[in-house]
Amino acid sequence: MKIFYIATTVHLGKNLDEGLGSTTHTYFIAKELTKLGHEVHVISKRYSDDAKFEIINGIQVHRLKRGVVASGKSLEKSPFKKYFKPFKAFLNIVLAYQIYKLVDQYGCDIILERNHSLGVGALTSYLTGRPLVLEVIDSILSKYSIKRAKHIIAYTDRFFRKTDQSKVKLVKVGFDPSTFYPEFMKTKYDICYAGSFKPWDGVEDLIVAINLLVNRYHLDKVKAVMVGSGEVFDQAMKLIKNYKLENNIIMAGRVEIAKVRKYINSSKLCVAPYNIKKSDRGEFDKYGFYYAPLKVVEYMACGMPIVATKYVMIKNILPQNGAKYFAEGDVDDLAINIKDVLKSDQILAMGESNLKESKKYTWQKVAADFDRVFNS
Repeated sequence: MKIFYIATTVHLGKNLDEGLGSTTHTYFIAKELTKLGHEVHVISKRYSDDAKFEIINGIQVHRLKRGVVASGKSLEKSPFKKYFKPFKAFLNIVLAYQIYKLVDQYGCDIILERNHSLGVGALTSYLTGRPLVLEVIDSILSKYSIKRAKHIIAYTDRFFRKTDQSKVKLVKVGFDPSTFYPEFMKTKYDICYAGSFKPWDGVEDLIVAINLLVNRYHLDKVKAVMVGSGEVFDQAMKLIKNYKLENNIIMAGRVEIAKVRKYINSSKLCVAPYNIKKSDRGEFDKYGFYYAPLKVVEYMACGMPIVATKYVMIKNILPQNGAKYFAEGDVDDLAINIKDVLKSDQILAMGESNLKESKKYTWQKVAADFDRVFNS
């Protein structure tokens, strides 16, 4: 099949060095669908230094400017960003028309829309007459896309009315075994965090907990590495400076996906310190924590013991003896759990348990579920 995977808010760069879950997710779904014999065209947002078209590991990537006349990055940084909101519907129509022209050029059997594209896929489906499959990651949804979709692939069913439930196929999150796996490396760090530095990622809570490890529990030489970048990166840097933790916390920044694995495997444990109370977005008050936590599965795939927030979606993924949990936002609890795991004689067994359980979660299995939906 020829599939147009419309992910207009996701950036797929040449070197895939965005360090973002949305990039990882979109890329690996497309890659595995290509392995299954599909011809996959990904519609990615375009930055000013991007090529309009590029083939990345068999995936045909078409990059369009999210703002039509401006790149996604320039819009994100613009002080006038809020003034573009009233024009979103018009911009989506223009994007859909541009994709319609690409469909006319390459041919297409199925439109697959990532929900953050907010109706661009549904409009393209309407213009081309091709069936729409909607992929839903979170609560940012277009009602038109839900109505237009023949099928919905989702990672949770919390966002749908009863009348839409018959369309929904639930799938699990995944990892790529050729990218994330255990490596026997010299241990450089006690703690590893890898993520997108979003407000609800709990990065600031982790820094406060490390300060407690150093100053309350006298673990003066504790070393942590924080991999990635994003919205709260600058705040995290200031907090590290305020606590004088420059010798304890290494900020690796945004790196290529393969290098993320290196940092994980150079550590004793990994942390997923989510705190949805830190965010005023995402309708967390209504739905609770609903994200499919990619970082947790990638930690597991590297055979790492984990300290994580006590959320149901995380506990449902991890084996019973693979992690220690702390109460959301409780930095004392977080610090104690990290300390306990570092000193535990079960630390290796925790990692081995996670590695074994991770085999249930691969992008290959997720793509196979997508394929069954496409053929139904």
